[in-house]
Amino acid sequence: MTRQGVHWMELADTLEGLALQTLAPLLEREQALLAAEQIAIGLLERYRGAQLYVHSEAAIARRRRDRMIVEQHDGTVASARALAACYDIHEMHVYRIIARAQGRERADRRR
Repeated sequence: MTRQGVHWMELADTLEGLALQTLAPLLEREQALLAAEQIAIGLLERYRGAQLYVHSEAAIARRRRDRMIVEQHDGTVASARALAACYDIHEMHVYRIIARAQGRERADRRR
């Protein structure tokens, strides 16, 4: 680590390792290595010079949960209630999650 945090090479190695571990069962070893390297390069280029805050695993789990809620919601009140009960959150939170996703979709369409 440097004074600024994780050294970029350490980050690149970690990204490559994780991508390789994830892709290895799906691709030939050389393809997985190339894909892992490209993922690491892309992320490093995208965030070069930026200060990053790395969330906890819980944040990733919430994001996954939110995607599932958006996919499973059929637009009915009964669906929102069932999803709230299933994910142990308040019904209003289900509506906020859906509204946030719809806002992102509108923003993407405007680009």
